[in-house]
Amino acid sequence: LKVKYVPSFRWEAGVFAGDILAYTLVNLSGGYRMNQNLSFNLNITNLLNRKHYEIFGGSILGRRGTLGVTYAF
Repeated sequence: LKVKYVPSFRWEAGVFAGDILAYTLVNLSGGYRMNQNLSFNLNITNLLNRKHYEIFGGSILGRRGTLGVTYAF
């Protein structure tokens, strides 16, 4: 479990300019090794689904999850 806090800051790039509001994210990651060949990992970014944007003019971000499977032979 990881908590990330980003304070407010000014963003300017080309025609996009404005203030990015402060936000806090809770991220979760973990893995499970089934046996010597097979493992799974899970990553969830923005676990609490706090809507925010990280660049002015960018997309509003919500929760995002990925599941990975690794097989070694």
